[in-house]
Amino acid sequence: MQIVGFSTAQVATWIYVPAYRLLLDAGDGAAAHLGADCEDIDTIAITHQHRDHLAGLLEVVSWAAFERVCRILYPAESDHVTAVRQAGPTQGVPCAATARWTAVRAGQRIPLTPAEAGPQLLVLPATHAVRKTSNRALGYAIVDGDRIPLAVTGDSAVVPLDLPARPEVLFCDCTYLSRQDVLEPYAGLGQHGLLDRVLANAAQVGPGHLVLYHLNARYNAVEHAERVRETCRTQNVPFPVTVLWPGAVCRDILAAC
Repeated sequence: MQIVGFSTAQVATWIYVPAYRLLLDAGDGAAAHLGADCEDIDTIAITHQHRDHLAGLLEVVSWAAFERVCRILYPAESDHVTAVRQAGPTQGVPCAATARWTAVRAGQRIPLTPAEAGPQLLVLPATHAVRKTSNRALGYAIVDGDRIPLAVTGDSAVVPLDLPARPEVLFCDCTYLSRQDVLEPYAGLGQHGLLDRVLANAAQVGPGHLVLYHLNARYNAVEHAERVRETCRTQNVPFPVTVLWPGAVCRDILAAC
């Protein structure tokens, strides 16, 4: 399964899954990098309303919904998403008014195709709080028959995931690689991911492949890849781990082990 993406904490995050015509989050630059691929997107699913996950939404919609209906899923009561929706026609994106904007809550299953037995997007609960501000947040998992090809936690430490099967690929927020790098009061669930905790929590989920994303911009493969490898060795991580390093678009994330 090809997965294309970019993720740098506080800058931009977006993940595109061509096989399911699905874009997860729409941070700055998503449309610029995906270009005409945006025309193939049927569903855009927003994990939460922070600008680094939302600021590129109108540009994507201007491609994806120009000649047909595009669906945007977002956490219920997200006032920033509502503001973006209302601003679309005044920002030169008239097709934003014809897109299907759908507020969703944890536990819902959203069909990804018209086929009755086709793949669905399962909406997952997530907790994300930064600087004492509670933000409405969700995760998502693709359910395709008895398989879960992909699950994404959004910007939160991994919470127990109630999934009908083990995810083949699990994307987890890993903003910090070590405790001394943490820029916020770290109180556990609800805060951004910390490498050792992320690996321990992901082991309880048991994915076929773990992708660490939403890393702080200070990190890069040249200086920090060994830190990740050593932590994985120390914790005897039993599945392959890929890091979506900040600052670069990856056209095939799973091949970047």
